[in-house]
Amino acid sequence: GINAEYGKFLALFLSCLALSVAHHEEELLSQFQEFLDQPVNSLINMVKEHLLSEDGTSFQPVIRGMMVVIEPQICAAESKQTCSPDENWIFGCTCVKGFRALGDCRTKPCELFRHFKNNGPASLNQFVNAATYEEKYQVLMDYLVTPVSRAFCECSGKIGASINC
Repeated sequence: GINAEYGKFLALFLSCLALSVAHHEEELLSQFQEFLDQPVNSLINMVKEHLLSEDGTSFQPVIRGMMVVIEPQICAAESKQTCSPDENWIFGCTCVKGFRALGDCRTKPCELFRHFKNNGPASLNQFVNAATYEEKYQVLMDYLVTPVSRAFCECSGKIGASINC
């Protein structure tokens, strides 16, 4: 009777509801994928167009040129020479003196810069060519987040020296 009809209706209703939710879940996942795709694709295009050489094996000449100019500025804290404002025009002598006061940690900014400089093209290529978001995330973790985090953990004084810059 009525209970059997009600049971059939309820089963049909729940089946339709389940299909509807599954369809909307797929739609929501698709929208989320599109939401992620735009910034990731923009980043990939920026890397290809502005950072890496055409074959992706090195930085573009303008980036390499900037690195030549920036490296002595970032690595100034390694030297024990007196600070000259003319030679330390990017960070200034206050910043250089702050990092020099860190003892063995004074070399960390330079080590990080050289890590990015030396590993940049290969890591950026891995990021650009990664097939999944997980792979892209792992490249960012290995190349950027882990080295920076490790440097701050090993040399907590860097935070204060960085703030004073």
